[in-house]
Amino acid sequence: RTVRKDLSYACREEKNCIIDKRQRNRCQYCRYQKCLNMGMKREAVQEERQRTKDRDTSEVESTSNMQADMPLERIIEAEKRVECNDPLVALVVNENTTVNNICQATNKQLFQLVQWAKLIPHFTSLPLSDQVLLLRAGWNELLI
Repeated sequence: RTVRKDLSYACREEKNCIIDKRQRNRCQYCRYQKCLNMGMKREAVQEERQRTKDRDTSEVESTSNMQADMPLERIIEAEKRVECNDPLVALVVNENTTVNNICQATNKQLFQLVQWAKLIPHFTSLPLSDQVLLLRAGWNELLI
């Protein structure tokens, strides 16, 4: 702010105030001088950032647009389209369940998960590497 608004300060003491974490706001002149002495360049100061009110509004607008592009109904529809009545997928594990049965059920569930993801708006427009990354990162939570 000092540089952007071209402010000048005066020290009330002898221009050697202690500037540390607790006392940094006591003397603006000495604080600014310490910044310059530590290597801050006036020329390197950036323009003022976007005000938070403006930024918050634009974030809400972009989120709203995303929701309009991907309504919840489309996701639910994708879920219904891949639902399967295969008894192996809805496997209840007990003492008679074999490892092979569990592997087959998991395999089918993972296949259904991939089919479901392909029906989600915008998912298939992502690069294949990103699609794989997302599925690998979330498959275990998505199957719960």
